[in-house]
Amino acid sequence: MQTQLALTAALLGICLAGTALAGPQPGDLRVTDPAQIRALGFDPATDEVFLAAPFDDRALLTARLARGDASPQAPNPDVDPIWTSVVGTDFRFNNSAVPYTFDVNTSLTCSATGASYSAYANIEFPSDHRITWMDVWAVDDSTTDGVRVSLWEICQRVNDPDPSLRTVTQIGPLIDTGTADAPGAVWRNAHVGPNRWVHAATCSYVVRADVDCANSAVRLQKVRVLWDYD
Repeated sequence: MQTQLALTAALLGICLAGTALAGPQPGDLRVTDPAQIRALGFDPATDEVFLAAPFDDRALLTARLARGDASPQAPNPDVDPIWTSVVGTDFRFNNSAVPYTFDVNTSLTCSATGASYSAYANIEFPSDHRITWMDVWAVDDSTTDGVRVSLWEICQRVNDPDPSLRTVTQIGPLIDTGTADAPGAVWRNAHVGPNRWVHAATCSYVVRADVDCANSAVRLQKVRVLWDYD
């Protein structure tokens, strides 16, 4: 009996720990300004919005590159792939009137010169895996415009009488190609920090791209998100 009670308590602890990892993490910053929440594409009446805490990933990136894992080419057929990707053609702007095109490389470009608009792409992960990196491929040939990419977790409330309420968290740092220079083709990375576990049962995940409209001078090519099994 004692063994059974101990096993039950252990399983309950695991379940509670898994539940605690959903949504914002310690150190995440709550967004309370309604105007900022709307600018991020959410509704202050129904969405609690958080931004990920700053995270220094320089040492982790150095180690990742040293392992030769920067660009995996094929998944192991015996296990889940360790990444998933979206390309330019997967994105849709939140304003249906935005003039945009896809080039031969499926890159997303915006031609409303002088404006900036947000585009979104749904991205899916297997549950109970820990998200690690977000990689962005883009081209920025403009000295005044660029593209900013972020990864969001949108969770429906559990056991809440109002099913419209959600918890929204930007997981990981913003990746920005910058507007002060023209770096050309870029591959940039951000680690989302520790303990960002996938909860596909109650949460969905979306990549947001804030694109400065500069015709073909600013192009978003691909976003890849990696995870591990720890």
